[in-house]
Amino acid sequence: MSRRSALALRLGLVAVAAGAVAGLLAGFAGTGGCDTSFGRTGTAVVDPVCAGLVRVMAARMGLVVGLATVVLVLTTVGLSRIGGPDRP
Repeated sequence: MSRRSALALRLGLVAVAAGAVAGLLAGFAGTGGCDTSFGRTGTAVVDPVCAGLVRVMAARMGLVVGLATVVLVLTTVGLSRIGGPDRP
């Protein structure tokens, strides 16, 4: 496997992992605010519209984190190649 394909594979895995973790954490953190109390019993019911909105926003957050990871890693790799010694 060449260096470029190895970098692409590792970068893809890191971006997917970072995006998935960020999306899951955002989803878990946001769903607690969707509970509403009804009646005298005070039972908590999850609003389906709010829960759906939280899921969509968490998925978008995961995508943005994954893309930002790719940009930052590629920037770091590019800067290290510019500032590093010449390699054959």
